[in-house]
Amino acid sequence: MNGRQVLIFFVFSLLLAPVIAQGAQSYEINPAKWVFYQKDDYELKPIFFNFEIKNTNTGANGTITISLKTIPPEYLYSDQYPGIVAFPDYSWITIAETKVTIPPNSTVEVPVHVNIPEQYFVNSSSTAISNYNKTYEAWFLADQTAGPGNIQTDYRCRWVFITPVKYVAPWQRPGALFPYPPEFLYAIILIVIVLIIAIFIFLRRRGRGRKKKEQQEEEPVPRIRDDVWQQ
Repeated sequence: MNGRQVLIFFVFSLLLAPVIAQGAQSYEINPAKWVFYQKDDYELKPIFFNFEIKNTNTGANGTITISLKTIPPEYLYSDQYPGIVAFPDYSWITIAETKVTIPPNSTVEVPVHVNIPEQYFVNSSSTAISNYNKTYEAWFLADQTAGPGNIQTDYRCRWVFITPVKYVAPWQRPGALFPYPPEFLYAIILIVIVLIIAIFIFLRRRGRGRKKKEQQEEEPVPRIRDDVWQQ
């Protein structure tokens, strides 16, 4: 084999290496990319979702073990999402399982909870950074640690979070039943309660006055005896 053939063989090996590794990989993750779009929402809300891991082995000894964790992005897809930045704090992401064991030809679901706060602080700074109107990218790593297949190959999945533009108070949202701040509603309720109490007290006192007057009218007027006058 001459030098040119060796070079061609080397190039083809590099091109086919990912395909060969993928073919030897014994599990799949669905979805590999997930975009959580909250841009049209009025406030940040907790996100709950599940992703699936499928064991593609069919043999009796095909059970595999996968370790799960989040990792910082190795690069950002800024061409698809202008202004995207790395996820600020992975403590906001909770994966229910850090390691799963999957029998052959089976699928497991792994729950995930993401709770992005309205703001956060960096390095004990007193200046808060808002999480509104942001596009964050987090990566998720699945690594096979036991079982048949190519344990040298792992999965890197993308989670993209697009947060609301800004916080909109409930009374300012379209279709709000009461388009005023809650303090205004509390004041109206308090006034109504005071009026009801005042009317109740007024009616009660008025009723007592009428009853007393009726009792006085019903009392007999003392009559002077005629024999007293004759004396």
